[in-house]
Amino acid sequence: SFAVYNESGEVERMVGVHTDFTEQKRLESELKKRNDIFRFISEHIDAVFWLRSSDNSRMLYVNPEYQKIWGVSCESLYQNPNSFMESIHPEDLENVLRQFQMYEADEGFKMEYRIIRPDGAIRWVNVSTEKVRNDDGVIIGHVGLAVDITNKKRDEEKLRQANKKHQVISELSRKFINIDRNNYDKKVEKLLQVSGIYLGADHAYIYEFDEDNLHFSNTHEWCAEEISPEIDALQHIPIKDYEWLTDQILKRDYLVIEDAEDLPSEAVILKGELQRQGVQSLVFAPILIGSKRVGFFGYSSMKLKKNWEKENLELLEIIKKILSDGKEKITYEEELHQVNNDLNEATVLAKSLASDAVEANSSKSEFLARMSHEIRTPMNSVIGFSELLQGTVLNRVQREYVDIVISSSKGLLGIINDILDFSKIEAGKLNLDMVQTDIIELIEETADMIRHPAYKKGIELLLNVDPDIPRFAMLDPMRLRQILVNLLSNALKFTEKG
Repeated sequence: SFAVYNESGEVERMVGVHTDFTEQKRLESELKKRNDIFRFISEHIDAVFWLRSSDNSRMLYVNPEYQKIWGVSCESLYQNPNSFMESIHPEDLENVLRQFQMYEADEGFKMEYRIIRPDGAIRWVNVSTEKVRNDDGVIIGHVGLAVDITNKKRDEEKLRQANKKHQVISELSRKFINIDRNNYDKKVEKLLQVSGIYLGADHAYIYEFDEDNLHFSNTHEWCAEEISPEIDALQHIPIKDYEWLTDQILKRDYLVIEDAEDLPSEAVILKGELQRQGVQSLVFAPILIGSKRVGFFGYSSMKLKKNWEKENLELLEIIKKILSDGKEKITYEEELHQVNNDLNEATVLAKSLASDAVEANSSKSEFLARMSHEIRTPMNSVIGFSELLQGTVLNRVQREYVDIVISSSKGLLGIINDILDFSKIEAGKLNLDMVQTDIIELIEETADMIRHPAYKKGIELLLNVDPDIPRFAMLDPMRLRQILVNLLSNALKFTEKG
C-alpha cells in the first residue's frame, strides 16, 4: 500500500495493491518435489547417471555411483568433464574414441568397455548416451547411463572357460581311444600341444624314469612360438641330482611351483636348470602304471609367473589318466610284442607242430590285452565326465543316479582289467595292487551297484556289516570288488523272491 498526497502535501487517500502468490508457491513446491524424487532415484540406482550441457563441455550433474564404480570423486568430473577418459583401458580406448566420433555425427552411443580404477582393479561397464532435444529438435543437453557389468563378464568368462575345458577333454579323450605303440608318440605330442595352448603354457613335456630308477629322460615335448626345444639336452638325467623333485613327484598328486625363485635350498640344481631355461613358474603331475610312478609330465611358463588355478588342476587329472592309461597300454603291447618275438624265435628253432598252438595262444593273449585296453580308455572317459557331472548342481535323485553310474563304471572297468589279467596270467605277470582300503566304503559301493537291478526284480537287498570287521585293511580293492559283485550277481540271479 502507499499514500496519495494533494497539492498541499496532505494525505488525500491510501491506495493498496494485493498480489496472489499461491500458484507460484504451488509450482515451486511441485518443482521441489520433482527435484527431490529425481535426486532420490538417481542417488539410489546401481548405475552412474549424468547430465551434460548442450555443447558437451560442462558436467551439469553426476550421481554418487560414479565414485563407487570409477573410484574417483564426482568433483573431478565437474572440474574436467573428460577426465573419465583417463580411466579407459588402453586396449579399449581406440574403439571408445571411434564410437564417440559416430555419436557426434548424430549416431547413438552404446558399448561395453573396461576401466582401470586408481587401485588397479579392472571393471567392465556398459555405457549408453543420448542427446536431449526440445520440441524444435534443438539439442539442449546430453544424458548418459553406465552400468557395472564386471560380475556378468566374469560369469561369462567362467562359462566360456568351462566349455573350452570340456571341448579340450573331449578332443583329447577322442584322440586317445585308438592309441597303440605305432601312433603313441604322435598322439602324445598332439596332447601336449592342445593342453599346453589351453593352459596358456609356453612349454609342455614328458619325462620317464628308467627301469632302475637311476635316471630320467625327456621323451616328448611341445614348445610355443619363440621357445627353444630342450629335449636333446635333457637325456639320462641322474635322479640323485634331483632328489627333491623326484621325492615331491613320488608323494604328491601335483607339484605346483608358482615362482621358480622360491624353490628351497635343497632344490638348488633344479633352480639353476629352470633359470637356464628361463622358466618362471611350472606344474608337474605323475604318470602311473597301476600304483607305480613311471614318469611325470608338466607345463612351464616363461613369459610370466602363472597362477595354476583349480580348474587347471582338474584338467591335469584327466590328462594324467589319459597318459597313464596310454603308457600302460603300450607297455603291455611292447611286452606282448616281445613275448611274441620270443615265441616266434622258439617256433623257428623248434620246427614243430607245437609252435602253431603257442602262436595261437600268444595271439589270443595279445587280442585280450589289446581289447581290454581299447575298452578301458573310453571307460575312463565315462568315469571322468561322470565325476565332472558329479561336481555340478544336482538334485538328490540325479546325484544318486550319477553315483550309481560312477560305481558301475568302475565295476565294469574292473571286469575289463580282469580280462587283461587273464592275458597276464598266461604270461606269468599277474600282480596284486595292495593298498590301504576302506572296507566298509567298498562294500557299500558294491551293494549300490546291485541295489537297482534287485529293486527292478522285486528282491530286497539288505546290507549288514559285522561290527568286528576292521574298517581299513591292505588289500587289492579292484579284485575284492570283482569277487563281491560276482557273488551278489549270482545271488540275485538265483533268488526269485524275498
